[in-house]
Amino acid sequence: METPRPKTIGEIMEDDTLIGEAMKKAAREARLLYKRAGVAMPVWRDGRTVWIEPEDIETPDDEA
Repeated sequence: METPRPKTIGEIMEDDTLIGEAMKKAAREARLLYKRAGVAMPVWRDGRTVWIEPEDIETPDDEA
């Protein structure tokens, strides 16, 4: 039985599912990191940077 070859960078970049999942995971981890550290998190809203206080950061436990 032949071992499947790993995807090339080009193949990964063409697969928007992989990119989307990686972005969701990174965003989720960033929210957790900021909330656990107890510091405000910068986000981009309406064309400007807004700071979200740690108690207002939604984390996976908060999401239904």
